[in-house]
Amino acid sequence: LREVVCTQNGVVERFSGDHAVCIFGLTGPTDDSFRQACSVGMSLRNLLVELAPHVPAADTENVAHSASEMRLAVTMGLVSGPLAIGAVGSLGRQELMCVGPTCRLAASIGQWAVHYGVDLLTTSRDRDKLKHAFILRELDNIRHQGQELTLYEVV
Repeated sequence: LREVVCTQNGVVERFSGDHAVCIFGLTGPTDDSFRQACSVGMSLRNLLVELAPHVPAADTENVAHSASEMRLAVTMGLVSGPLAIGAVGSLGRQELMCVGPTCRLAASIGQWAVHYGVDLLTTSRDRDKLKHAFILRELDNIRHQGQELTLYEVV
């Protein structure tokens, strides 16, 4: 993941359980940095398709799902906006951390991607940054913290 993100000038901010937070445009956000983030999502999608045949079947006696139900997947909530970002921790162990409404929206959109069974999801706030470079499919209208948003799958 880190290698794919770095190829598009992104930074993996943190890994937490089964998700990662990646940031693009740290040197100055542009529409291009948002397209780079989207390109990473497409690359990860393609990488998982390549890796899927090499994932060993699960020991179905010890897991809740059968091997045919298990698959590699990626879901991404793609949003742009301002972040509060900085180093946190002690001198011996610091890490980059971002907080704020943009981070919360990205996490929420990522959950909507899971809900709709799609891997790359963005909103009406950022649609214009992608419409000429990617195919977008309108999914639904939602309300996030009092704001009306239209969800778009990046196909």
